[in-house]
Amino acid sequence: MTGQLGLGLAPMFAYTDEAGRYMEGGWGAFYPAEGERISTSARAGDTTAEAATLAAIRAGMEAVATAEASLSAEELLQLSALGYLGGDADAPAGVVDPRDVIGVIPLTWEARRRLGQGQLKQAEALIVRLEAEMPGTYGVALLRAQLTRAQGKVGEAAARYTDLYLQAPSSTLALQLADFHAAWGDWRGAEGWYQSALDHQPMSPEALRGLVESALKLGEPERAEELALDALALYPDHAEVGLMLAALYLRDGRAEEALAESSRALVLMPRSVWALSIDAEARWALGQADLSIERLQDALLIDRLNLPLRLRLAAQLLEIGRNAEAVRALGPYAAIFPESEELGALLAAAQRALVGEVQGG
Repeated sequence: MTGQLGLGLAPMFAYTDEAGRYMEGGWGAFYPAEGERISTSARAGDTTAEAATLAAIRAGMEAVATAEASLSAEELLQLSALGYLGGDADAPAGVVDPRDVIGVIPLTWEARRRLGQGQLKQAEALIVRLEAEMPGTYGVALLRAQLTRAQGKVGEAAARYTDLYLQAPSSTLALQLADFHAAWGDWRGAEGWYQSALDHQPMSPEALRGLVESALKLGEPERAEELALDALALYPDHAEVGLMLAALYLRDGRAEEALAESSRALVLMPRSVWALSIDAEARWALGQADLSIERLQDALLIDRLNLPLRLRLAAQLLEIGRNAEAVRALGPYAAIFPESEELGALLAAAQRALVGEVQGG
């Protein structure tokens, strides 16, 4: 039932008595008792009385809300690869009855698995079918948004996620939107969405971590330290909090202590883009250039559209003379981020360095 509601299908309600079972979703039907079993075929005829009975039962029931656990972009991607159903239990209910689409609901799991594994063409074929079979449903719209993001259509994906958030605000969607802005280097915008995520779930370590990172990027170290200490009081052993401390250590030039925290976090969260980023920064400060670059490359395998990390990778490659790699790291993304003057300037510098290297050799 949670999965049906999370997909944005019509929620199912039913009651059973000695005569059989009345079930109502996008439409209502009565299934008569056959001995100790309930028939799988609906009884023909009027169901007004049964509908009234169900309405009375529902009127006397208290609403039950499930607790929300916010998921970062990395966690959502990992769960998607396992076929995580997703959706949002608070999403607006649709009108498509699950009984009408029971044969295609498993395709939502397969589409998520394909997305998580980077098989975008196969995922899109499944999503096109789902859009035809379950038009206008929240869960399918979320799949389309995830696919659009994976295809590198950054602006369109952000618009789709925003539309979904307006339909059903949640901490998880706010985190996705925050990550969009962070990936563009828009830390003020990211800060706003991290705060929205925290408003929905005040104990979210992911949102707290995002606020600390935003404050540091915005040049507000005192606020970052205050937020990190608050998080430390709530979650003294959480890996996200360790990364907050690592970021503060880096600010203070304490790279070895930062590396200790980032190394611990990577054991617990090996696919965390922020953990890889912090680890890369600490290793670069300690003169471990090759390992630092490897960490950035690993992070970009997870989030290839993270512009600040891509710029940092290219700058580091350029600094140690790996000019061809710097050009390859930036070249395909100039069309995706045409408004980024920094990317354009860095790509031009890398191309000049490569030409000079070839001519000099």
